[in-house]
Amino acid sequence: MRALRSAAVLAAALSTLLVAPGSASAERGAVATPVVGDCHTLTVDEGAKFSDPDPTVPCTNRHTSITIEVVQLSNPDWSAADALWKKLSKPCYLGLIDALGGNTKKIQLSAYTFYWFGPTKAERDAGASWVRCDAVVLGGGKFVPLPAGTDISLGSLPLGNKLAECRAGKRADYQVLSCSRRHAYRATLALNYPGDTYPGKKAALHWALRHCRAHLDGAFYYESVPSKFSWNLGFRYAVCLPETRS
Repeated sequence: MRALRSAAVLAAALSTLLVAPGSASAERGAVATPVVGDCHTLTVDEGAKFSDPDPTVPCTNRHTSITIEVVQLSNPDWSAADALWKKLSKPCYLGLIDALGGNTKKIQLSAYTFYWFGPTKAERDAGASWVRCDAVVLGGGKFVPLPAGTDISLGSLPLGNKLAECRAGKRADYQVLSCSRRHAYRATLALNYPGDTYPGKKAALHWALRHCRAHLDGAFYYESVPSKFSWNLGFRYAVCLPETRS
């Protein structure tokens, strides 16, 4: 899924989900620990950083991210990006799935993803060993404001413009973003791959192209299951995105 890019974000930074009601972060000794359900006014630039030291905001106020998982690590090596990602990726994805209501088909048709953050240097020096995972709705240069409150479970299909996934940009580098932003393609159809065994990346790609082509007329974009890891988490749909004029 989309947050796999986060391992690269960590490497660059170091060289320089059940949602529960949340308010102020809990205290573990002298180090503040994030709480599932905390809300934040996260920006895209802040999302690319290793740590987010900004305070939480009330979830009834305008906010752009919500914490959907907090992973406690044992003796983490903060300089080992790949090792960290292996430890946090599954619990963070499961937190996202739970927070969005558990339906992976809806999630694949949405513009939701997650970003993750480690403690600041001062917090690490004080013994913090957590990673915080925040759900966001991609919106190009700005994240899309989230619904008020802590419930971000997805409603019935089709999803509304604010939460639905669209694509913008050029064919060589299409950008995932909310359909409330200017776009060229809209995710309208999720086709379940047959069988219970991961077909492999190449076969999954060919299946997605063939079956999206069979269901759609005109220009379209398509997405296949990117990895066995995603498959095992329940993301087993090819997503078809016909061209739009929005």
